[in-house]
Amino acid sequence: MKYLKNSVVICLSNLVLASPYVDLSGGLMHRDFGGDVNSYKSQQSLLAGGAIGYKWKKFDFAIDGLYSIGRQKDLGFNLGNTSIDRDDYTWHSINVGPTLKYHMKMKASNWTYAPFVGVFYNHSIATNSAKLRDSVTNEVEDLENELWGYGAKIGVEYQKATPESSWMESINYKFFAAYTRYRGLETEYLDGGSITKYDGDVPDKLMDYSVGFTVGISLGEKLFKKTKNTLLGIRYLN
Repeated sequence: MKYLKNSVVICLSNLVLASPYVDLSGGLMHRDFGGDVNSYKSQQSLLAGGAIGYKWKKFDFAIDGLYSIGRQKDLGFNLGNTSIDRDDYTWHSINVGPTLKYHMKMKASNWTYAPFVGVFYNHSIATNSAKLRDSVTNEVEDLENELWGYGAKIGVEYQKATPESSWMESINYKFFAAYTRYRGLETEYLDGGSITKYDGDVPDKLMDYSVGFTVGISLGEKLFKKTKNTLLGIRYLN
């Protein structure tokens, strides 16, 4: 029991000493698809990211979210004996998961760099303007593929502290590489003129390798204190 109490005290102390932060960023990514079918094309994507975490002296832990959008050319699947016609799609993708960083300060500067590792859950949707029409029921469905999977990432983040700012903690430059393995697919396709639904394993052992770059800002104690003081001032005036 004493060991348990001491562990709880240590955990609570670490949380008190930690600094909460929010990161916002944007950037670019290059993605290469692979699997049993080698004809998938690469993709360039725009990125928007966010993170909520706690930072200690050396380490920080965050839950990261990354949204990407790109144009995927010549995408198709082999569903059993049926080959889905290849087409161009808009590829939306969201990664969410934990990330661990280790911060190291550069000498005589406001810069630090932090190698990091993380894992994530991926949800992707590939859409285009085409429609599927069932020749028997005359039912119409959007041509859309919905996928999910999981992956891992590694990288390094460079942070420049901004002591001159009254609300921003730092400007961040992040470089990363990631691997995603797709495990599930929901889609519709025409089989003999009839719309058939598929919900199962992703065909062709689809996966991707990606590299990316983002620029962003960190918001932390400065903004929290500024917001708190503003709210207290409003409350005092009222």
